[in-house]
Amino acid sequence: MNRGPQKAVLATVDAALDAAGSGDIKTMRTEYLPNCSFVDEFAPYQWSGPDSMDAYFASAAQMYKQTGMTGTKVSRGSPKFVYTTSTSAYVVVPLKVQATVKGKPYRASGTLIFALQHTDAGWKIAMQTWAKATENISPN
Repeated sequence: MNRGPQKAVLATVDAALDAAGSGDIKTMRTEYLPNCSFVDEFAPYQWSGPDSMDAYFASAAQMYKQTGMTGTKVSRGSPKFVYTTSTSAYVVVPLKVQATVKGKPYRASGTLIFALQHTDAGWKIAMQTWAKATENISPN
């Protein structure tokens, strides 16, 4: 494990999570590769290719509408694992989610897993996966 680029890798992940939390999609896009891949708990569960981020957001919006999920707040813990080489990285970040689903409190926890690549423009997220650990009610 090479700890040299950890600070830059974590800066990329933090910037992406901060942008997502504030709804700043323009900034969020700068932290991901254009053909990044996503895996998440809502259909169709995986997105990849040149329009993957737009397709992921469209699917998320549809899930929010179908489940009546509102008021989503996400808090993150310190990264649990950060593995790096000079050209790639793997980061695991614990998350807690609070929201309202059809008028009822919703809580979930899990981890976001990121794979990053070093590019001429710095570290960029190539893959993001949500791995749910717990939830109090199913939003589906």
